[in-house]
Amino acid sequence: MSLHIITYRPHATERMLQPHLQHSTNSGETMKTVSVSKRINVAAEAAWHWVRRGDAMHRWAPFISACTLDGKGVGAKRVCIVQGHELYEVLETIDDEQRLFQYRIVKQAMLPLKDVLGTIRLTALSASECEVLWFLNCEATDEAAWPEVKKGIEAMYLMGIKGLEEASRS
Repeated sequence: MSLHIITYRPHATERMLQPHLQHSTNSGETMKTVSVSKRINVAAEAAWHWVRRGDAMHRWAPFISACTLDGKGVGAKRVCIVQGHELYEVLETIDDEQRLFQYRIVKQAMLPLKDVLGTIRLTALSASECEVLWFLNCEATDEAAWPEVKKGIEAMYLMGIKGLEEASRS
């Protein structure tokens, strides 16, 4: 087992979520984090309706062309199609009280990443506004590619948050 010292300073909401984060690395790669946070003009409950389902990402995240779910709740297996690539996931956390959703990508060939844990957290700011924090922790298998991979994931997450806002209004 190796110990990694990470100089990443998490967003305040991420610090609050530490008890929920079950991600560790033992294989020698450096743990990476991508984090996007954005306020949207919809109630947190309306947005949470779309996130917590787990099977409807293709209806609000434009980079996902299809999404299927086998099972319900924590432990359900999900397959998302992104640019023709299949991402096999397992739902890890669906916390209605905290509006916290986590998924682990267990198999994918699209990006040079492994041990990927994604988290979406919704925080009510008012009756008609919330903050969406979407982040992932992972291990990069190609350090040279990491800056571009990170930039691409950030762009996808911002598109997804915009799509979540639009879907939550309908």
